[in-house]
Amino acid sequence: MEPKIDPKQLIQELTVEELCRSAEEFYRSQSDPQHHLTRPFGNTFDAPQILHRMGLVLHGLQLGKSMIVLDFGAGTCWFSRFLNQMQCATISVDASQAALELGQKSFEMWPVLGGSVQSPQFKPFDGYHLDVPSESVDRVICFDAFHHVPNQHQVLSEFHRVLKPGGVVGFSEPGPHHSQSDLSQQEMRNHKVLENDIRLDEIHQLADDIGFTDLRVMLLTDPNQLLSYQDYRAIVDMPQMPLAKMIIRMWHSFREVARWLSQPEPSKPDNPERAFTSLPAKMVQCIVPAMIDSTVFFLAKGTSTPDSRSHEGLKHEMEILSAPQAFQVGKNAEIRVQVRNTGHAVWLHENIGDIGVVKVAAHLLDTNYRLLNNDFARGRFGASIGPGQDSEGTLNVTFAEPGDYYLALDLVSERVTWFEPLGSKPQYLQVTVTATRKAETRRLSA
Repeated sequence: MEPKIDPKQLIQELTVEELCRSAEEFYRSQSDPQHHLTRPFGNTFDAPQILHRMGLVLHGLQLGKSMIVLDFGAGTCWFSRFLNQMQCATISVDASQAALELGQKSFEMWPVLGGSVQSPQFKPFDGYHLDVPSESVDRVICFDAFHHVPNQHQVLSEFHRVLKPGGVVGFSEPGPHHSQSDLSQQEMRNHKVLENDIRLDEIHQLADDIGFTDLRVMLLTDPNQLLSYQDYRAIVDMPQMPLAKMIIRMWHSFREVARWLSQPEPSKPDNPERAFTSLPAKMVQCIVPAMIDSTVFFLAKGTSTPDSRSHEGLKHEMEILSAPQAFQVGKNAEIRVQVRNTGHAVWLHENIGDIGVVKVAAHLLDTNYRLLNNDFARGRFGASIGPGQDSEGTLNVTFAEPGDYYLALDLVSERVTWFEPLGSKPQYLQVTVTATRKAETRRLSA
């Protein structure tokens, strides 16, 4: 039996340039790249766990539409395509030019529905430097790529350089024993690919030295562990359980959990078919192996303040300051409102394609509050509005037909969301629209 390859020894033996060439040779040698192009749906075995981790990374990154996202180690750019579909602007980076060419081809074969907010970029990586300006990207995604990186300090420093203040890097990587798996050993032996272990204690120290301000780790569970209906009921009923009873149950289960965790490899119990009798022990068994086998974590560059490119933190209070006493068909009428940003997100007043720009807006309703026109009118603010700030807005409305109506005045973040579904209360204005003499004449002659 051949001795196991130590990834740290491999780093000493192979240069960064050689590892980059190995990546290029790997993709150039693919006679049928369909598996790589169709990720994460390449096969039924990988798809569930990839999609599971994708969701966790996307959730932790708190993306907003039109954000610039650097997809590091993008391979055939499959993740970049989904980011474009979410209306993010992407920069796909990989050490293999062949992989990027396949990625560009995939965009041509399966165009993004509705088009991309910006043309996607594809940039080769030399193993050291990102061909991206400093402080120019909102987010970096590193999905199953960082464990291939031999010079982690250098690459993390580049992530920090290109991120805007408040930016975040999201990682989905294997765990601290990844290099010892049979598949990892085969990859290192046959393809000269680095399959390194991911140790968060080492990454935490590197990130701290570089200047990242925070490292947060997503709690993982094993999706293969299914609960019985009785266990499900026990969890959802727990908040209604008397505190004393809950403490007693937890205490009785503690010894069982402690015995399991004291095993040399708690991810592999002596009896894999063993069923824990207590729910807390079952929950621990579901969490510990998942946290050992995988890591989903995030590095922050300073404090991130959300803005109106996403739903998070959007809330307002509104007061109608003035409105005309009379409305006439075809004549412009001005409505003034006072708004306060009572959420924790900044309201943008300009952005690419108006995405995330907050405007005062109105729905047109009949007297029974039935919707007649969802996008009846819009009005801009003169500047961005931060949390706690007040501002006045003006809405100009013109009616095409006489009658009695309601205007529901609300705020909208363009191409993102209206504020009412997020909990803000619109203001209702009842209006009566009269016909002008010319309009009456036209109706009589008709």
